[in-house]
Amino acid sequence: MFTHKRSRLENQKKRGFSQLFYRFPLLGKRRGVAPEVSQPSPHLPQSKITINQTQGARPVTVLHLQGALDRKCYQDLVATVRQLCQAGTQQVVLDMRDVHKVGSAGLLALHNIAVLLRGEEPLNPENGWDTLHAMAQALKTGRLQQQFKLARPQPQVNTWLEQGGIGGFLEIHPDLEMAIASF
Repeated sequence: MFTHKRSRLENQKKRGFSQLFYRFPLLGKRRGVAPEVSQPSPHLPQSKITINQTQGARPVTVLHLQGALDRKCYQDLVATVRQLCQAGTQQVVLDMRDVHKVGSAGLLALHNIAVLLRGEEPLNPENGWDTLHAMAQALKTGRLQQQFKLARPQPQVNTWLEQGGIGGFLEIHPDLEMAIASF
């Protein structure tokens, strides 16, 4: 008797994984599953965060990120914003001019920064799929965040942000000055 074998993707969908991972290819190299890496590759550039204070209509903190926004740096970025919030920062612009890649952990970082700036506790990445489902649900609400904005993403990064639903959640500006002036 012939039995039909389902593809791995069909099995994952049947088990209820979020549709976010099937429309967003950068969430992992193999069908939405991020590969496990025991140690960072010496060939990949490390990300760097620079902080600047700017005075527009209101004080704005500009974070300039260089490198990739992925599992290697997302915790540092969220921890930096947490410290800024504790010091009284209320408006943040993330300058993404030198970001060449955004991974699923980077999307979670962007979501958690917006949550921190609203004065709420961010999602815990240790909760695995529950965290990603909660983030996907929050992105579906379409409530635009007013305290956190993105500036100058490269075209490919902008495409990834839009595919991941961030474009409906955060304002994305083509120019840093426009992002600062939008507060």
